Amino acid sequence: MDTTKLKSGYIFVVKIADFYVAGLIVRLSKNIALLYFYNKKFKTEPAKNDFYISDYKVCYISRASTLGLKNGAWKILFPLDEFDKSKWEIPVFIRKDVLDKSLRKIYYDENLKEVNDQYVKKGENVKGLPEDGLAGYVYVENVLEKIFLK
Repeated sequence: MDTTKLKSGYIFVVKIADFYVAGLIVRLSKNIALLYFYNKKFKTEPAKNDFYISDYKVCYISRASTLGLKNGAWKILFPLDEFDKSKWEIPVFIRKDVLDKSLRKIYYDENLKEVNDQYVKKGENVKGLPEDGLAGYVYVENVLEKIFLK
C-alpha cells in the first residue's frame, strides 16, 4: 500500500459481501484513525467523479486501528476535494462500564487522545453517540455487515 495516501480527507472502501461501503479518514494519529462510514452500497469501487459525499449519511463512526488501511484489506481510493477537518468534528463517544453498567461520555483531542470523561446524568439522552473503544479492522467489518446485511 502507498502509505503516502494514509492521510485525513481520503475516501476508502471496505468490501462487504458483494458490495463496497465507503469511508472517510477524518483524523489520523499514528496507528489510530477516526473513520466515518456512509450509508450507501456501491456495486463497484466508486470513482472520484461519481462520489458525492453530500448525498450520503453517516451510518457508523469508529476510532479504529489503521491496519486494514495499511495491509490493503481496505482500499484507499482518492482524497475528498477541499477536505477541511474543522468541518468534521470529533464526536463525543459513549462508554459503558462492564462492571457497574454506568455510562460515560468520552472526549478526544485532535490527536485522538482521551482528554476528558463525564458520567452520564440520569435522564440525559445519549442515543446516537458512537460507541467508545479502539476497534480492529475486522471488528469494523463485522459492524458494517450487521448494518448493511440486516
